Amino acid sequence: MRGSGATLNSPRNKSQQRSAMWVDAEKVQEERKGLWSSKTLMDPSKNSTGLTLMLSTFEPSGDIPVHSHDEEEYIFVVSGEGKISIDGHESDLLPMRLFYLQKQVKHTVRNTGKEPLRLFRLYSPKTKG
Repeated sequence: MRGSGATLNSPRNKSQQRSAMWVDAEKVQEERKGLWSSKTLMDPSKNSTGLTLMLSTFEPSGDIPVHSHDEEEYIFVVSGEGKISIDGHESDLLPMRLFYLQKQVKHTVRNTGKEPLRLFRLYSPKTKG
């Protein structure tokens, strides 16, 4: 992962888990999709034990169309304002609010404000079976 920080307590071999690490979000490559973008800060394939953590930024009017995931998702609003629709029920996205979505729940996010909407999005590991 480009922009990763140091691993603290580095494992002696690949079978050992990392006990701590840091990532410089400013240096992580941004993936842009229209009026929104995301930076993947942690990912099971690169630097975590199963969780995926993304920092997403929605420009004014930016949105994600209706979709769902195979994982549980937590959405934490860092700044800005917007709307989230979860299974057709709309709620306000305001700073310091946390949303939990079960697997396969249809949802959409959109920025309704005049400033960028910034969210942390955390995904649980996929379960086997």
